[in-house]
Amino acid sequence: MAPLVFVVIVNYNGREHINDCLESLQKVDYPNFKVVISDNGSTDGSVELIKGKYPSVKVIENHANLGYGKGNNVGIQYALEHGADYVFLLNLDTIVEPDFLTRLVDTCQADTSIGICGPKVMNFPSQKVIQSLGGTYKLWKGIPRRIGKDEADRGQFKEPREVDWIHGCAMMIKREVFEKIGLFDERFFLFYEETDFCCQAAKNGFKIVAVPQSVIFHKYRVSTGFLNRLFVYYYTRNALLCMKKNALWYNWLTFPFFFIFYQCAGFFYLTMRRGGKSTSMIFWGIIDFLRGNFGKREGLW
Repeated sequence: MAPLVFVVIVNYNGREHINDCLESLQKVDYPNFKVVISDNGSTDGSVELIKGKYPSVKVIENHANLGYGKGNNVGIQYALEHGADYVFLLNLDTIVEPDFLTRLVDTCQADTSIGICGPKVMNFPSQKVIQSLGGTYKLWKGIPRRIGKDEADRGQFKEPREVDWIHGCAMMIKREVFEKIGLFDERFFLFYEETDFCCQAAKNGFKIVAVPQSVIFHKYRVSTGFLNRLFVYYYTRNALLCMKKNALWYNWLTFPFFFIFYQCAGFFYLTMRRGGKSTSMIFWGIIDFLRGNFGKREGLW
């Protein structure tokens, strides 16, 4: 029998996009998967839409915005308790190809050392431009980079390849990974959870693999925005938290240079061009990291 896959989707006021995502999942050709929605206190009628139109989808109502990490953990825990062999984490602002899951499972089944894998993520609605095929994360820099970002898809990526991390909008994780390293670190709340999780998995001997034959489309940044207060704050604070958890002492000899003169200076320049409303979040991200203030920061979302 084919391995059991649970597709876990965190929903937070996603009525505008969740229907497209669930419609595409109805066409998936993989024979043994279930869908779980972990709802973070939506108030836009999306829960009612899901329950009314997709009765086979399990909806867990959290009644609060738990963030990406904790919201996914609720769904992951449910999946593991109900026999999942793999858990596939999927953003609500995605559309999947019918064979995407079959391609991922076949790749993982062919190499038992693979713990995490992910598809080729394409931009939507353009569909011809790559968003990511996994990414690199060099601890001497501490800045994640997406492989294939903004490249026209000419078939240049042909075979599965090992990467440092998989895009959190679409990542499949083997049961054994959770059993060995646990669930997502909920201190992040938003951004960097997948980077940290992949680092932890790699430390424990699991391969991280991107599979270009598996394809999804992602409406990038529609859920969280870009360079707003939320984005700048969590990206700044969590870059430091991810390094604290995963870097070796000598990585800190070079990381501050890239963090200050590349990431922080870049955020400062770009936010000032947009009116400067998010600039102070660079400062507060650093201060909250130093104070050990993690999880959700009130007033941002």
